[in-house]
Amino acid sequence: MCALAEAQQRLGVANHLLGRTYPMVNDARILLAVAKELHNAAFAGMDALLAHDKAAKRIPALVKNVDGRLELLQESLAVHKLSPQFHKTVTQLHAIISLHEKAPVEFTKPDRFVLCDKDYQLTTVTVASVKQLLSQTRSFLDSVSPIVSEDARIPV
Repeated sequence: MCALAEAQQRLGVANHLLGRTYPMVNDARILLAVAKELHNAAFAGMDALLAHDKAAKRIPALVKNVDGRLELLQESLAVHKLSPQFHKTVTQLHAIISLHEKAPVEFTKPDRFVLCDKDYQLTTVTVASVKQLLSQTRSFLDSVSPIVSEDARIPV
């Protein structure tokens, strides 16, 4: 499955979790699951765009570490004249997921999921923030799709 198709599928899963599952179950842990799906969708879209740029020889090589990939994404967004907000969205999603992996304390409130870092700085994941991230991720994938599919000679 190509990266862009995977991104669209994960976006659909996130949309279903937020629109159907969360209202029925009303468990704030689902908000974190939505954030994970959005993270995976955004990174798959980023991989598709970077693979396209590598095939078009705009970038010399794809790096494995996340910080390097995010830097390449920022450059690629500028080349394709896409919004820098997309970089902020992908970075924000990555920050939430990496904080969840390292968080010593996390708990739920009725309408939010709260993550604490080692210094007990709080990060909250709310329905409104996840809806905004969903919208921004959808816009990102909608912007990347025509770029990746515009040149059929470049395999992605």
